[in-house]
Amino acid sequence: MQRIMRSSFTRSVSLVAVAFMLAGIGRAAATIWPFDLPQQPTLYIIRGYLDQAPPDAKIMDRIEISANHKNRTLLVTWYGTPGETMLDRYLSRVMAHPYSIRGAKEDVSRIIDAPPGSEIEGTFAAYTNGPPSLLITDLQRPPPRSS
Repeated sequence: MQRIMRSSFTRSVSLVAVAFMLAGIGRAAATIWPFDLPQQPTLYIIRGYLDQAPPDAKIMDRIEISANHKNRTLLVTWYGTPGETMLDRYLSRVMAHPYSIRGAKEDVSRIIDAPPGSEIEGTFAAYTNGPPSLLITDLQRPPPRSS
């Protein structure tokens, strides 16, 4: 009889220990995951060219973009943040491609319909959780090139 009670007690203690361990793992996973995800999109100032760049341009990143059923390549020559600090988080590192371009119709058209080699400069909110997208928050008109 004592042997049966000890065996039952040992099993109960083991089951309780396993339950606490599983609850701890579940709680740790639930705690870690949401804090790893950014709460807001990151603001990027992007300077670059569409599809092709001048021979002397130093390309630091290539981003596939799309809008209005058209795909283009944005050749990034500089990333920054509002305040003009350099940014080293390259958008091409996101596994899903292409980035959909969103914003005012005129701004989206100015980018996606521009001829190859067009200079692009603007501030974009980069959404990288889920389908990647760039929301145009401010699109600069590049200064005219001198011939």
